[in-house]
Amino acid sequence: MSKVAAALVFLLEVCSVCFASSAPIEVLYVETHSLPPERLDLLYTYNVNPQTAVAEQVGSPLPVATTSIDPLTVNGKHVLYLWNGTDVWKYNTNAQGAPEPRASQHLNFGFPYPVWHFLADPNGKFAYATTTWTDNQDNVYSVIRLFTIDQTTGELVDTRKNVATYGPNPYIFFRDYIFGASGRVMFAQWQESAPFTSGLGYDYYGVDQTTGRLSSLKAVPNSETFNCTESCGVGITDLIVATTSSCCGSPLGIVQVSNNVTGQTITCQASMLSVCGGGGDPYIDPSGQNVVLPAYQTFQVTHIDFANSQLTAAASIPYSNSGIVFSPDNRLVYSYDRGMFSLNVYAFDASTGEVGAQSSITEISQPESVTIAATTF
Repeated sequence: MSKVAAALVFLLEVCSVCFASSAPIEVLYVETHSLPPERLDLLYTYNVNPQTAVAEQVGSPLPVATTSIDPLTVNGKHVLYLWNGTDVWKYNTNAQGAPEPRASQHLNFGFPYPVWHFLADPNGKFAYATTTWTDNQDNVYSVIRLFTIDQTTGELVDTRKNVATYGPNPYIFFRDYIFGASGRVMFAQWQESAPFTSGLGYDYYGVDQTTGRLSSLKAVPNSETFNCTESCGVGITDLIVATTSSCCGSPLGIVQVSNNVTGQTITCQASMLSVCGGGGDPYIDPSGQNVVLPAYQTFQVTHIDFANSQLTAAASIPYSNSGIVFSPDNRLVYSYDRGMFSLNVYAFDASTGEVGAQSSITEISQPESVTIAATTF
């Protein structure tokens, strides 16, 4: 299949993507993780002012036994799914996003292997648990289990149906699964570690909006990089895919940004050196207007100009090995500074890529790591 034909197939799967206008409440969830023997994980909830970037804690920290956070709105009802490798809990939240003290649902996955990912589709109808394992020949296998979401309560119903399987494969495994904003596709990030090849990329499953079943696995055009001698990364949304890599001590990294709708691609040139220095995971804002690139101890906020085939430096923020998180409406950027034990909040203008007001959340205890999730009511 030609690249043009593949892009058209992908576009039909995604269809149109709409971004809601700004909503009144920006909600930030921060889960802190400590090491044994002090092991005490706490979930903090904040409301954030998108103009001043000031975060105000709402409710009390909630003791949890989970590793990941998935906020969701189901028919106007705000819920929070917290999960780990064996269990998932559903919490109802108040109007400010703070979860109730007790979970309203607790499910044990009951899989023979730990769950690697659990994610709900943004339309609030389905959720998926994925598990991955290897056999005694080092072949990799993956299974995706379908859950439905009760449209009145937000509770999960395990259908006991596996809607996708993968493997055996001795060289490729799927390391991450994410939804685009449309909910029409589930992206699956693969990593290849063959004897003479090292690479990353994305495939995708089309999502049946009535049954939740997944299509066969298909490739996303322009989403792979095999220049991973030193480091590389791939980021994706419904609209944009970005790949980065660095090799052989060169100060000029390889950066490519592609439009999933038109197929247009911008490849970093020497004239764009300020935004092309190094590999690592790129982060694309939900509107697809900017990509944040790791660049020598900073994150370079880079504005995407497809009309002129240019990547333009717009702002920079301190580097964080925990990555960054955008609010769904593009108005805020969050980044955790592990060295300073502070979570930095930045007001953000997606139309230009510029960073405005900023503040830091420093009252959280000194955790080993944190998990961040953001939503907009």
